[in-house]
Amino acid sequence: MQIDWSKLQALKRFRSFFKRGQIEQLARASGFIVRSSSRLSGAAFVDMMVQYIAPHQEWSLNDQCDYLLEHHGITLTKQSLDERYHTFAVAFLKSCYQALLAQAFRETIEGIPTNFKGIYLTDSTAFQLPAHLAAFYRSSGGAASAASVKIHQTIELLRFQIHDFLITDGKSADVSYWDNKHFELSENNLWIADLGYYSGDILTRVAQHNYFLCRYKTGTSVYVKDTAGQAQSVDLQAYVQRHSTAAGMQSLEVYFGKEDNRIKARLIFEPVPEEVRLQRLERCRKAQAKVSQKRKHWQTSALKEFLCGYNLYLTNAAADQLPDALVRLIYSLRWQIELLFKIWKSLLFIDHTKGMNIFRFECFLYGRLLFILLSTELLSFIKSTLRDAAIEVELSEWKTMKLIKKNAVPY
Repeated sequence: MQIDWSKLQALKRFRSFFKRGQIEQLARASGFIVRSSSRLSGAAFVDMMVQYIAPHQEWSLNDQCDYLLEHHGITLTKQSLDERYHTFAVAFLKSCYQALLAQAFRETIEGIPTNFKGIYLTDSTAFQLPAHLAAFYRSSGGAASAASVKIHQTIELLRFQIHDFLITDGKSADVSYWDNKHFELSENNLWIADLGYYSGDILTRVAQHNYFLCRYKTGTSVYVKDTAGQAQSVDLQAYVQRHSTAAGMQSLEVYFGKEDNRIKARLIFEPVPEEVRLQRLERCRKAQAKVSQKRKHWQTSALKEFLCGYNLYLTNAAADQLPDALVRLIYSLRWQIELLFKIWKSLLFIDHTKGMNIFRFECFLYGRLLFILLSTELLSFIKSTLRDAAIEVELSEWKTMKLIKKNAVPY
């Protein structure tokens, strides 16, 4: 197989970043390194946090001291290393992550075979933390889950490039992500995200220069315009029942949002197989039973149960930009992020934080994020190489990431 070595430019940028001089500059700028006589260099610390993938058991300070001695010839006591975990260490690793992210995805997207400049997909994952971290990472749950953390990720799917990580406490609503994200949409991009990220204000801002694709949220009022140009409310259940006998996906031009600034969109719907409808209905009723224990007399609406039998989407993209037939396929790309979340938790132990203080936890987290960023770019390169070599093989992200983890060695 012939490899196009020009494809390695991204990897070369990573290697050029991970040079002692650049890392030491960040270490000094963040306050992690103060004295030139410090035994623990910034490069050695980054190596330890990024390259070492913790086993199922806790990675102790003794293990870390052994690692530094074996791979860098640095002798530190357990107490001395523990004292190096502080707010400046967190700031140092965070600056490394931000600099690496900027270098990795600096180039603009070109030559994309689609009507959109890019397809951005945002999702989040959350996991519980030890209760002693509750002062730093609040949880949305009760006393049993006093501390939790949430990680938001945005990936541009046409190039499978990571554009953002944002770490918040578990109590922060997903909808607040839009005002705190680390990237901006330019023009003519499609943004896909779970309903938790959407509000009327956000969709209005996206729709000014870009496009969105989301599921219809039960209870959202939609309107059509009559011959006089007046907005008329749509009886969604009656409309869907009246048109769902036709084959394939159906669409309706609608308006939704605030009365003085309604968004023009297409409401697209299709029936799902009966077994899927029954599965959704069962989940819906289980959720109802769970909520009813806290809220007496709470019931699932008849409309919500009816809509369990349909996929419904909203988009402000025109049919010639995003045909009805492609809507479900493109929206299903959300599973790309779901798969990465599974890898984070199950393979890279990103939720394995027992016994860590807040500074060790945040250093551990940024170390994992750096490793995941590097590994994801390597995975993208492998896929591109196979595609360019016309090798038709289904590449398992799970197995590939597992091999990357197994063969990760100190530089």
